[in-house]
Amino acid sequence: MSNSKNFTWEHVVNHDEEINIHLLFNISHMSGLILKKRKELLSRFELEPWSYDMLVILYQSDNNGLSPKELLKLTGVTSGTMTHRINLLLKEELIISKPSSQDGRSILVVISEKGKEIIEKAIKAHAAASAEILNHLSQEEQTALQKISQKIIQTLQ
Repeated sequence: MSNSKNFTWEHVVNHDEEINIHLLFNISHMSGLILKKRKELLSRFELEPWSYDMLVILYQSDNNGLSPKELLKLTGVTSGTMTHRINLLLKEELIISKPSSQDGRSILVVISEKGKEIIEKAIKAHAAASAEILNHLSQEEQTALQKISQKIIQTLQ
């Protein structure tokens, strides 16, 4: 087995490609670490990352509610997954469903008062945890990271 300190990628990829591989590895590793911390934080509120995201989306909808189809577009999950998630949040009384005023056959999903109380606390804790991670970067670095990450996300979508 070769010594990893002397390992070279030259016979497989060029230097720029090697840098790209390492960069994406670091992004993937960072993503996993962030997800782990996020899960730990949200578990204090008995939430999963998906339920937090969905409740935040509904919280931002100003009690108007959203249709399951709108939630599908915003979350990127399948119809079956969305139905399952709505049912779980209904069971936990974090959301309510009400008939749409525009179409009596369809429903709107609205965050409940219980859901609002929980998500407000979770948002505050999430903001504090995010600051703890990102305060190691200057404001310029945070802005650059935001722009770069948005650009990569757009490329991947």
